[in-house]
Amino acid sequence: MVRVVGAGGGRPPRVRASRRAAAAGAQVPARSRRGRRSFVAVPVLVAGALVLSGCSSEYWPQGGDAGATPTPTATATGGAAPAPATAATKQQISRIVSRVADVAEQADADKDADLAGTRFAGPALELRKANYAIRDADAEAKPLPAIAADDVCVALPQQTDSWPRTVFAVVAADCSDEQTAPQALTLVQQDARSDYKVEYAVSLEADAQLPSLAPTAIGAAQLAPDSKLLALAPDEVAAAYADILSKDAESPSADLFAGDGDDLRTRIGKSYKDEKAKSLDDTAEIAFSSEIPDDTPLALATNTAGALVSVDLDEVEEVTPTATGAKVNTEGAVKALSGVDSSTKGVRATYGVQLLFSVPPGGLGRQDRTPRVHPGPDRS
Repeated sequence: MVRVVGAGGGRPPRVRASRRAAAAGAQVPARSRRGRRSFVAVPVLVAGALVLSGCSSEYWPQGGDAGATPTPTATATGGAAPAPATAATKQQISRIVSRVADVAEQADADKDADLAGTRFAGPALELRKANYAIRDADAEAKPLPAIAADDVCVALPQQTDSWPRTVFAVVAADCSDEQTAPQALTLVQQDARSDYKVEYAVSLEADAQLPSLAPTAIGAAQLAPDSKLLALAPDEVAAAYADILSKDAESPSADLFAGDGDDLRTRIGKSYKDEKAKSLDDTAEIAFSSEIPDDTPLALATNTAGALVSVDLDEVEEVTPTATGAKVNTEGAVKALSGVDSSTKGVRATYGVQLLFSVPPGGLGRQDRTPRVHPGPDRS
Protein backbone atom coordinates (compact mmCIF):
# COMPACT_ATOMS: atom_id res chain seq x y z
CA MET A 1 0.00 0.00 0.00
CA VAL A 2 1.06 3.59 -0.48
CA ARG A 3 2.12 5.31 2.67
CA VAL A 4 3.29 8.77 3.53
CA VAL A 5 6.69 8.66 5.17
CA GLY A 6 7.12 12.35 5.82
CA ALA A 7 5.60 15.81 5.61
CA GLY A 8 7.22 19.18 5.58
CA GLY A 9 6.38 22.83 5.59
CA GLY A 10 5.38 24.08 2.18
CA ARG A 11 3.60 27.19 1.08
CA PRO A 12 1.32 28.61 3.78
CA PRO A 13 -1.70 30.83 3.28
CA ARG A 14 -1.49 33.36 0.49
CA VAL A 15 -3.33 36.65 0.70
CA ARG A 16 -4.51 38.98 -1.98
CA ALA A 17 -3.91 42.01 0.20
CA SER A 18 -5.83 44.40 -2.02
CA ARG A 19 -9.05 42.43 -1.59
CA ARG A 20 -8.67 39.90 1.18
CA ALA A 21 -6.83 39.48 4.43
CA ALA A 22 -4.68 36.40 4.92
CA ALA A 23 -5.46 33.67 7.36
CA ALA A 24 -3.03 32.51 10.01
CA GLY A 25 0.42 31.48 8.92
CA ALA A 26 3.56 32.72 7.24
CA GLN A 27 3.21 34.69 4.07
CA VAL A 28 5.31 35.32 0.99
CA PRO A 29 4.64 36.33 -2.61
CA ALA A 30 3.19 33.42 -4.51
CA ARG A 31 4.57 32.08 -7.79
CA SER A 32 4.44 34.65 -10.55
CA ARG A 33 3.14 32.13 -13.05
CA ARG A 34 -0.23 32.33 -11.33
CA GLY A 35 -0.49 35.90 -12.54
CA ARG A 36 -1.40 37.56 -9.25
CA ARG A 37 0.31 38.83 -6.15
CA SER A 38 -0.49 36.83 -3.07
CA PHE A 39 1.06 35.71 0.15
CA VAL A 40 1.79 32.28 1.54
CA ALA A 41 1.91 31.02 5.12
CA VAL A 42 4.01 27.98 5.88
CA PRO A 43 3.17 25.32 8.44
CA VAL A 44 6.41 23.67 9.54
CA LEU A 45 6.15 19.97 10.32
CA VAL A 46 9.12 18.36 12.01
CA ALA A 47 9.44 14.73 12.99
CA GLY A 48 11.52 12.55 15.21
CA ALA A 49 13.97 9.81 14.40
CA LEU A 50 13.76 7.77 11.24
CA VAL A 51 13.70 3.98 11.32
CA LEU A 52 15.34 2.79 8.13
CA SER A 53 14.49 -0.55 6.62
CA GLY A 54 16.25 -2.48 3.92
CA CYS A 55 19.42 -0.39 4.24
CA SER A 56 22.87 -1.58 3.25
CA SER A 57 26.26 -0.09 4.02
CA GLU A 58 26.19 1.40 0.52
CA TYR A 59 23.83 4.07 1.84
CA TRP A 60 26.45 5.55 4.11
CA PRO A 61 28.97 8.04 2.70
CA GLN A 62 32.64 7.26 3.02
CA GLY A 63 35.13 9.89 4.11
CA GLY A 64 36.89 12.20 1.69
CA ASP A 65 35.96 14.93 -0.70
CA ALA A 66 34.27 14.24 -4.02
CA GLY A 67 35.90 15.22 -7.25
CA ALA A 68 34.71 18.11 -9.35
CA THR A 69 33.21 15.92 -12.06
CA PRO A 70 29.43 15.75 -11.49
CA THR A 71 28.91 12.46 -13.34
CA PRO A 72 30.88 9.26 -12.71
CA THR A 73 31.77 7.30 -15.83
CA ALA A 74 30.62 3.69 -15.98
CA THR A 75 33.45 1.26 -16.76
CA ALA A 76 33.16 -2.40 -17.70
CA THR A 77 35.59 -4.74 -15.94
CA GLY A 78 36.19 -8.44 -16.28
CA GLY A 79 33.51 -8.82 -18.94
CA ALA A 80 30.77 -7.75 -16.53
CA ALA A 81 28.02 -5.40 -17.65
CA PRO A 82 28.99 -1.76 -17.06
CA ALA A 83 27.52 -0.14 -13.96
CA PRO A 84 24.77 2.36 -14.73
CA ALA A 85 25.77 6.01 -14.74
CA THR A 86 24.39 7.81 -11.70
CA ALA A 87 23.70 11.46 -10.97
CA ALA A 88 26.32 11.60 -8.21
CA THR A 89 28.55 9.42 -6.05
CA LYS A 90 28.26 8.97 -2.30
CA GLN A 91 31.06 11.45 -1.71
CA GLN A 92 29.53 14.00 -4.05
CA ILE A 93 26.13 13.74 -2.38
CA SER A 94 27.74 14.21 1.01
CA ARG A 95 29.52 17.32 -0.26
CA ILE A 96 26.36 18.66 -1.93
CA VAL A 97 24.17 18.40 1.15
CA SER A 98 26.92 19.86 3.32
CA ARG A 99 27.03 22.93 1.10
CA VAL A 100 23.24 23.14 1.11
CA ALA A 101 23.28 23.06 4.91
CA ASP A 102 25.90 25.83 5.04
CA VAL A 103 23.87 28.06 2.72
CA ALA A 104 20.67 27.35 4.67
CA GLU A 105 22.36 28.28 7.95
CA GLN A 106 23.61 31.60 6.62
CA ALA A 107 20.46 32.47 4.67
CA ASP A 108 18.22 31.62 7.63
CA ALA A 109 20.33 33.71 10.00
CA ASP A 110 20.25 36.72 7.65
CA LYS A 111 16.73 36.09 6.29
CA ASP A 112 18.35 36.29 2.87
CA ALA A 113 15.97 34.90 0.25
CA ASP A 114 18.42 35.56 -2.59
CA LEU A 115 21.08 33.49 -0.90
CA ALA A 116 18.57 30.73 -0.14
CA GLY A 117 17.68 30.74 -3.83
CA THR A 118 21.18 29.60 -4.71
CA ARG A 119 20.49 26.21 -3.11
CA PHE A 120 16.68 25.98 -2.86
CA ALA A 121 13.94 26.05 -5.49
CA GLY A 122 10.22 25.40 -5.84
CA PRO A 123 8.26 24.50 -2.69
CA ALA A 124 11.39 24.30 -0.54
CA LEU A 125 12.42 27.86 -1.46
CA GLU A 126 8.92 29.24 -0.90
CA LEU A 127 8.98 27.71 2.57
CA ARG A 128 12.07 29.69 3.46
CA LYS A 129 10.78 32.90 1.90
CA ALA A 130 7.66 32.54 4.01
CA ASN A 131 9.63 32.04 7.18
CA TYR A 132 11.80 35.08 6.47
CA ALA A 133 8.71 37.22 5.87
CA ILE A 134 7.17 36.06 9.13
CA ARG A 135 10.31 36.79 11.10
CA ASP A 136 10.63 40.25 9.54
CA ALA A 137 7.17 41.07 10.86
CA ASP A 138 7.31 39.18 14.15
CA ALA A 139 10.44 39.27 16.31
CA GLU A 140 9.15 36.31 18.32
CA ALA A 141 8.84 34.03 15.29
CA LYS A 142 11.33 31.19 15.14
CA PRO A 143 13.56 30.26 12.19
CA LEU A 144 13.10 26.96 10.41
CA PRO A 145 14.79 23.89 11.86
CA ALA A 146 18.38 23.75 10.70
CA ILE A 147 19.35 21.29 7.99
CA ALA A 148 21.79 19.07 9.85
CA ALA A 149 23.86 17.36 7.18
CA ASP A 150 26.66 16.04 9.38
CA ASP A 151 25.47 12.52 8.56
CA VAL A 152 23.98 11.35 5.27
CA CYS A 153 21.75 8.47 6.30
CA VAL A 154 20.50 7.65 2.79
CA ALA A 155 22.00 8.70 -0.54
CA LEU A 156 20.01 7.68 -3.61
CA PRO A 157 21.00 9.23 -6.96
CA GLN A 158 19.04 8.94 -10.16
CA GLN A 159 20.38 6.56 -12.79
CA THR A 160 21.22 8.97 -15.60
CA ASP A 161 23.99 10.50 -17.67
CA SER A 162 21.98 13.55 -18.72
CA TRP A 163 20.22 16.55 -17.19
CA PRO A 164 18.14 17.53 -15.32
CA ARG A 165 19.04 14.96 -12.69
CA THR A 166 17.71 14.13 -9.23
CA VAL A 167 19.20 13.02 -5.92
CA PHE A 168 17.29 11.87 -2.84
CA ALA A 169 19.01 12.07 0.55
CA VAL A 170 18.10 11.64 4.19
CA VAL A 171 20.32 13.75 6.44
CA ALA A 172 20.68 14.23 10.17
CA ALA A 173 23.11 15.48 12.78
CA ASP A 174 23.68 11.86 13.75
CA CYS A 175 21.92 9.02 11.95
CA SER A 176 22.47 6.68 14.89
CA ASP A 177 20.77 9.04 17.35
CA GLU A 178 17.11 8.07 17.63
CA GLN A 179 16.31 11.45 19.18
CA THR A 180 17.37 13.43 16.12
CA ALA A 181 14.91 14.50 13.46
CA PRO A 182 16.19 13.50 10.02
CA GLN A 183 15.13 15.37 6.92
CA ALA A 184 14.49 13.98 3.46
CA LEU A 185 15.83 16.23 0.71
CA THR A 186 14.95 15.85 -2.96
CA LEU A 187 17.48 17.82 -4.99
CA VAL A 188 17.61 18.63 -8.70
CA GLN A 189 20.48 19.78 -10.90
CA GLN A 190 19.11 21.46 -14.02
CA ASP A 191 22.30 21.33 -16.12
CA ALA A 192 26.00 20.56 -15.82
CA ARG A 193 26.88 24.12 -14.84
CA SER A 194 24.21 24.52 -12.17
CA ASP A 195 24.33 23.63 -8.49
CA TYR A 196 21.96 21.07 -7.04
CA LYS A 197 18.98 22.78 -5.44
CA VAL A 198 16.55 21.39 -2.87
CA GLU A 199 13.07 21.15 -4.43
CA TYR A 200 11.43 19.32 -1.53
CA ALA A 201 12.52 19.34 2.12
CA VAL A 202 10.46 16.95 4.22
CA SER A 203 10.87 16.12 7.91
CA LEU A 204 10.40 12.45 8.68
CA GLU A 205 8.28 11.24 11.54
CA ALA A 206 9.60 9.13 14.37
CA ASP A 207 8.45 5.74 13.08
CA ALA A 208 8.78 6.41 9.37
CA GLN A 209 10.19 3.49 7.43
CA LEU A 210 11.61 3.78 3.96
CA PRO A 211 11.22 0.87 1.55
CA SER A 212 14.29 -1.04 0.44
CA LEU A 213 16.41 1.18 -1.81
CA ALA A 214 19.25 0.49 -4.22
CA PRO A 215 22.87 1.05 -3.16
CA THR A 216 24.19 4.50 -3.93
CA ALA A 217 26.61 3.14 -6.52
CA ILE A 218 23.70 1.71 -8.53
CA GLY A 219 21.12 4.46 -8.07
CA ALA A 220 17.46 4.40 -9.06
CA ALA A 221 15.41 5.10 -12.15
CA GLN A 222 13.31 8.25 -12.10
CA LEU A 223 9.73 7.55 -13.11
CA ALA A 224 7.64 9.81 -15.31
CA PRO A 225 4.89 11.82 -13.57
CA ASP A 226 2.25 9.82 -15.45
CA SER A 227 3.92 6.42 -14.97
CA LYS A 228 1.41 3.55 -14.89
CA LEU A 229 3.84 1.22 -13.15
CA LEU A 230 2.66 2.25 -9.69
CA ALA A 231 -0.53 1.80 -7.69
CA LEU A 232 -1.05 5.53 -8.34
CA ALA A 233 0.75 7.58 -10.96
CA PRO A 234 2.99 10.18 -9.28
CA ASP A 235 0.91 13.03 -10.69
CA GLU A 236 -2.26 11.52 -9.20
CA VAL A 237 -1.01 11.07 -5.64
CA ALA A 238 -1.50 14.63 -4.35
CA ALA A 239 -5.05 14.96 -5.68
CA ALA A 240 -6.06 11.55 -4.32
CA TYR A 241 -4.71 12.37 -0.88
CA ALA A 242 -6.30 15.83 -0.94
CA ASP A 243 -9.67 14.17 -1.48
CA ILE A 244 -9.10 12.09 1.64
CA LEU A 245 -8.27 15.20 3.65
CA SER A 246 -11.61 16.57 2.50
CA LYS A 247 -13.88 13.52 2.75
CA ASP A 248 -11.97 10.98 4.85
CA ALA A 249 -13.59 7.52 4.55
CA GLU A 250 -16.15 8.82 2.06
CA SER A 251 -13.45 9.58 -0.50
CA PRO A 252 -13.20 7.18 -3.46
CA SER A 253 -9.46 7.16 -2.73
CA ALA A 254 -9.88 6.14 0.91
CA ASP A 255 -9.02 2.49 0.35
CA LEU A 256 -5.81 3.46 -1.45
CA PHE A 257 -4.24 5.18 1.55
CA ALA A 258 -3.37 3.70 4.91
CA GLY A 259 -4.99 5.59 7.75
CA ASP A 260 -3.01 4.01 10.59
CA GLY A 261 -0.39 6.43 11.86
CA ASP A 262 -1.56 9.24 9.59
CA ASP A 263 -1.95 12.07 12.09
CA LEU A 264 -1.93 14.64 9.30
CA ARG A 265 -5.56 13.68 8.72
CA THR A 266 -6.31 14.64 12.29
CA ARG A 267 -4.51 17.96 12.04
CA ILE A 268 -5.80 19.19 8.67
CA GLY A 269 -8.27 16.53 7.54
CA LYS A 270 -12.06 16.27 7.63
CA SER A 271 -12.40 16.15 11.42
CA TYR A 272 -10.32 19.30 11.77
CA LYS A 273 -12.35 21.04 9.08
CA ASP A 274 -15.66 20.04 10.63
CA GLU A 275 -14.60 21.34 14.03
CA LYS A 276 -13.32 24.59 12.59
CA ALA A 277 -16.59 25.18 10.76
CA LYS A 278 -18.54 24.59 13.99
CA SER A 279 -16.34 27.02 15.91
CA LEU A 280 -17.37 30.02 13.79
CA ASP A 281 -20.18 32.24 14.95
CA ASP A 282 -23.32 32.94 12.94
CA THR A 283 -21.81 35.94 11.14
CA ALA A 284 -19.25 33.94 9.15
CA GLU A 285 -18.86 30.73 7.20
CA ILE A 286 -15.87 28.76 6.00
CA ALA A 287 -15.25 26.80 2.80
CA PHE A 288 -12.43 24.31 2.27
CA SER A 289 -10.84 23.22 -0.97
CA SER A 290 -7.57 21.85 -2.32
CA GLU A 291 -5.33 22.94 -5.17
CA ILE A 292 -2.56 20.98 -6.83
CA PRO A 293 0.41 23.24 -7.64
CA ASP A 294 2.12 23.04 -10.99
CA ASP A 295 5.27 21.60 -9.40
CA THR A 296 6.25 18.29 -10.97
CA PRO A 297 6.18 15.32 -8.59
CA LEU A 298 9.56 13.62 -8.35
CA ALA A 299 9.56 9.82 -8.17
CA LEU A 300 12.57 7.53 -7.70
CA ALA A 301 12.14 3.77 -7.97
CA THR A 302 12.60 1.45 -4.99
CA ASN A 303 13.89 -2.12 -4.89
CA THR A 304 10.31 -3.35 -4.53
CA ALA A 305 9.25 -1.91 -7.92
CA GLY A 306 7.49 0.95 -6.14
CA ALA A 307 8.70 4.53 -5.77
CA LEU A 308 9.42 7.33 -3.33
CA VAL A 309 7.28 10.22 -4.56
CA SER A 310 7.77 13.84 -3.47
CA VAL A 311 4.76 16.12 -4.01
CA ASP A 312 3.23 19.29 -2.63
CA LEU A 313 -0.37 20.18 -1.97
CA ASP A 314 -2.24 23.43 -1.26
CA GLU A 315 -5.04 23.34 1.31
CA VAL A 316 -7.34 26.35 1.00
CA GLU A 317 -9.54 27.87 3.72
CA GLU A 318 -11.83 30.79 2.89
CA VAL A 319 -13.81 32.55 5.61
CA THR A 320 -16.49 35.02 4.50
CA PRO A 321 -18.95 37.19 6.46
CA THR A 322 -22.60 36.15 6.22
CA ALA A 323 -24.19 39.21 7.83
CA THR A 324 -24.34 42.77 6.56
CA GLY A 325 -21.55 44.83 8.08
CA ALA A 326 -19.80 41.80 9.58
CA LYS A 327 -16.02 41.53 9.34
CA VAL A 328 -13.47 38.74 9.46
CA ASN A 329 -10.56 39.61 11.73
CA THR A 330 -6.92 38.72 11.19
CA GLU A 331 -4.36 38.01 13.85
CA GLY A 332 -0.77 36.96 14.47
CA ALA A 333 1.65 36.77 11.57
CA VAL A 334 -1.09 37.24 9.00
CA LYS A 335 -2.20 40.48 10.53
CA ALA A 336 1.36 41.77 10.72
CA LEU A 337 2.28 40.78 7.18
CA SER A 338 -0.92 41.76 5.42
CA GLY A 339 -1.28 45.05 7.25
CA VAL A 340 -5.01 44.35 7.46
CA ASP A 341 -6.85 44.09 10.77
CA SER A 342 -10.13 42.90 9.30
CA SER A 343 -11.96 42.40 6.04
CA THR A 344 -15.59 42.73 5.04
CA LYS A 345 -14.93 40.59 1.98
CA GLY A 346 -13.36 37.64 3.78
CA VAL A 347 -10.10 35.82 4.38
CA ARG A 348 -8.58 33.29 1.99
CA ALA A 349 -5.66 31.20 3.26
CA THR A 350 -3.75 28.67 1.20
CA TYR A 351 -1.60 26.32 3.27
CA GLY A 352 1.10 24.41 1.41
CA VAL A 353 2.35 21.02 2.55
CA GLN A 354 5.25 19.03 1.13
CA LEU A 355 4.78 15.27 1.33
CA LEU A 356 6.89 12.19 0.75
CA PHE A 357 4.95 9.05 -0.21
CA SER A 358 6.07 5.46 -0.52
CA VAL A 359 3.98 4.18 -3.45
CA PRO A 360 3.90 0.44 -4.19
CA PRO A 361 3.89 -1.07 -7.68
CA GLY A 362 0.65 -1.51 -9.57
CA GLY A 363 -1.13 -4.83 -9.84
CA LEU A 364 -1.01 -5.66 -6.11
CA GLY A 365 -3.93 -6.72 -3.98
CA ARG A 366 -6.25 -3.99 -2.78
CA GLN A 367 -5.02 -4.17 0.79
CA ASP A 368 -1.36 -3.96 -0.26
CA ARG A 369 -1.89 -0.99 -2.55
CA THR A 370 -2.88 1.48 0.13
CA PRO A 371 -0.82 4.71 0.21
CA ARG A 372 0.24 5.68 3.70
CA VAL A 373 1.09 9.07 5.15
CA HIS A 374 3.31 9.46 8.18
CA PRO A 375 4.00 13.16 8.84
CA GLY A 376 5.77 14.28 11.97
CA PRO A 377 4.55 16.37 14.90
CA ASP A 378 3.92 20.05 14.24
CA ARG A 379 6.52 22.32 15.80
CA SER A 380 5.43 25.50 14.07
